[in-house]
Amino acid sequence: MFKKKVSIPVKKNWVNDENSLSSRPNQIHVRLFADGVELTDAYVKATDNWEYTFTNLPKYNGLDEIKYTIKEDVIAGYKTKNNRWGTRI
Repeated sequence: MFKKKVSIPVKKNWVNDENSLSSRPNQIHVRLFADGVELTDAYVKATDNWEYTFTNLPKYNGLDEIKYTIKEDVIAGYKTKNNRWGTRI
């Protein structure tokens, strides 16, 4: 059917006074879901400017467009907020 591909960018936005308490980890673990089913995962790292992109993902499952969401594993002392892809991490 449709073979169009998409990329899903991830950018970690920290809100903690520029790490004044030195409490940030060096990396975070995120999971990518396609229509609610876990598809893959990745580590978003400080050394990569807190950015990662899931690439070469199918846009459609048959005739239906796939809804992608991202979830971040819990980090002690932090909260997450939802954004366009599922989570503002």
